Amino acid sequence: MKRVIVLLLSVILVLSFAGCSSGDSSESGSEQAAASDSGTLGDYDVSIKDYKLVKDYEGNDAIAITYDFTNNGEDAISFEGAVLCTVFQDGVELDIATVYLDEDEMTYLDDDSWKEIQTGKTIEVTTTHLLNDTANDVTVEVEEIISFDDSKLTKTFEIAQ
Repeated sequence: MKRVIVLLLSVILVLSFAGCSSGDSSESGSEQAAASDSGTLGDYDVSIKDYKLVKDYEGNDAIAITYDFTNNGEDAISFEGAVLCTVFQDGVELDIATVYLDEDEMTYLDDDSWKEIQTGKTIEVTTTHLLNDTANDVTVEVEEIISFDDSKLTKTFEIAQ
């Protein structure tokens, strides 16, 4: 319940600040952050590491993407509570996949992404997404949920089989 409240409050804050920009949205090349697959997003260090092709609980093709997440903030927080990951294939966002580690025990491949970690700690997390096909590249974008800049990490995986 605490996670849901934190997530809802985060969304409300983001929406509240959405209209507070300075009007000129153009930035020079020196002001824009270069695209990278690892770096610091606010109080968090994130690295988009690797992927594995998997099947969801219905046998559909899915991708499991691993990240390293370090909390440098003052309070314990989860990967899902701190950053927003969006995964695209052919320019279209992919849906979340349900992938079991153990179907009998109802454990999921992405369970660690919701675990809160304390300041200074690092955890490897996984997110899972349904694929449209296994022939086209997948692009991952990660940004801080609440941010006053456009910092974003990006990595493209060539998954063609």
